[in-house]
Amino acid sequence: MVVLAVEFDGRGVTQTALLRAASEIICSAADKEGNPALGYERYDDAPDRVGIPIKGFAVVSKPQISERAFWADADDVAAELDQLAPPVCDLTHFKMCFDELAPEAMLYEPRAVDAVLVLDDTLVKGGEPWAHIGLQPIHDKLKDGGAIVVNSKRSPEYLQKFIQPTDKKYKLATIDADSMDRIIVVPLIGAMLKVAPGIVSYRAVIAAVKERYKAEGLKKAAVVREAYNKVQVKEV
Repeated sequence: MVVLAVEFDGRGVTQTALLRAASEIICSAADKEGNPALGYERYDDAPDRVGIPIKGFAVVSKPQISERAFWADADDVAAELDQLAPPVCDLTHFKMCFDELAPEAMLYEPRAVDAVLVLDDTLVKGGEPWAHIGLQPIHDKLKDGGAIVVNSKRSPEYLQKFIQPTDKKYKLATIDADSMDRIIVVPLIGAMLKVAPGIVSYRAVIAAVKERYKAEGLKKAAVVREAYNKVQVKEV
């Protein structure tokens, strides 16, 4: 089994609900694949202060699979959104995955994350939450080989200048989520599927988005696809 985690970075009050929505979409997608998941916000960010950096997380437990298998559903991007069936849930491994995930529920925050989704591009410089002293790099908990996805009109090359140097290798991706949907985490998750495809599948995210947004489900699903295709990526 493997435990995978996503970190969401945003600003207090104005983006709190968006962080929660992002976590719920990831967890719902994982659930549709029969993989247990949990989502939460960092405890010491409460109560929210307006504009202060805050973090949320989604943690997924799933069977260990190969890098090749991560890309197995890439062809789904070309399928018709209204005909794309949800993934088939195999529950036989659910208990094993849950047992692996249970210790994560006792942690203040994940030990390490596979992807960081940044809702406000000014946070790439790092954040200093009110309960912490000192600037925390945006890649502080990112695993080597992970991905940072930023909501920005800027290019990855431009934003890289503001990110603290690190020995870690990672993918830096940007997508202009503000111009694509008012629920900016929808395109951010779509972009994440391109650069960190092993956390949840494209098919599962489409199913989760369609279920969550009901009447607007197909529209939101189209935004996921658009972001998947438009995201700009740089290897750092």
